[in-house]
Amino acid sequence: MFKSSKVLTVYASHRSKIMRIFCKKMAEMQENQIPAGDVTKDEYLALFNQIVAAKQNSLNEMIKNLQAQVMADFEARTATLRSELGIINVFPAPPDSIVNKSIPYTDYTNKLIARVGHAFMTREVIHEVCNQITTHCAKTLTAEASEKAKKDFDLICNYSKRKKDNIPNTGTMYGKELCLYLMSKTFKKSAVDAYESYFAISDLVTSQTLANKDVFNVGSIGGGPGSDLVGSVAFIYDTLPLNKRASLKCQLTVFDIMDTNWKEAAIKPLNWGLYKYVRMDYDKQTDDRVHFEHIDFNKPETVDVEKLSKLDFITVCWALNEATFNEEFWTKVFQAASKAYILIVEGKEDKTDLLKTIADKLGRKVRYDRYENPRKLIILPQ
Repeated sequence: MFKSSKVLTVYASHRSKIMRIFCKKMAEMQENQIPAGDVTKDEYLALFNQIVAAKQNSLNEMIKNLQAQVMADFEARTATLRSELGIINVFPAPPDSIVNKSIPYTDYTNKLIARVGHAFMTREVIHEVCNQITTHCAKTLTAEASEKAKKDFDLICNYSKRKKDNIPNTGTMYGKELCLYLMSKTFKKSAVDAYESYFAISDLVTSQTLANKDVFNVGSIGGGPGSDLVGSVAFIYDTLPLNKRASLKCQLTVFDIMDTNWKEAAIKPLNWGLYKYVRMDYDKQTDDRVHFEHIDFNKPETVDVEKLSKLDFITVCWALNEATFNEEFWTKVFQAASKAYILIVEGKEDKTDLLKTIADKLGRKVRYDRYENPRKLIILPQ
């Protein structure tokens, strides 16, 4: 079986071969094709084209070898899983029983996709904003405040204790100190999860489709400090043609029950982290690159239909389990954001299943990665 480490070392394994090919071609040019003395314009361009051809051949060879190694590794892992499934004798079986087998496999494939993507998808926006977040939190959050915030967050994540103590909604627990603590601990993960959720629609959201838009309207529901919003901006930036990146224009909005606290905690590092990438359509009076708006998962009347109707992309990352499920609220969201891709990332499938049911009732097509962790549900535009 091929190991995934071989995929990551494919460049090194073929470097000598490719360098020999390149050096041979350059030697041929020097010995046989470069005329003595000055050259004409046509001869000059011909020499340059020969250099380009040699580089192109080397690059094509590298890509072919990379594809061969990646697919061989993928097929070997897939064959192993098929053989393991083939020895299961307890049928009929519930479909959820495949999760124990599928999650390690999908973890492997997701990492493989991300590593291959690193060749041209740099995640530069995520790295820049996370650096600003880390620096800001280190300067602002005291050790005492951090310890208290950790206890509050442990309770938020303790679903069994919350159920026992009847604490279904935890959104209002996010004071400034807890906001800063979570930014320091979870911002990057949430941003990366949002970024990688776009891989499921990479055939729809392409450099060609994005290049036709002048302004991107991006939102995040239950988006806290804007971490998954940053993941969306990073994916758009990395997917845009190179000549379009310098003029990337976005309208960015976080919708959250604790919008005021999140803005106070996060707006400064967001502004510093995004200023190189978001060129306009921010608040001209405050210079804020991100708008924060109030929304409450338990109050459908807080859904701003007009604002949601203008959005192109919406993320909902790790927010569903912090509130009771309100079908009317999410129905209103899906109806209002009829033109948007809605990308939902969550650890458990119970609420993503409910959201899929709502989407089905509204006639919206979905892509659902149910048998992996985290779960990813993508609601496609109507």
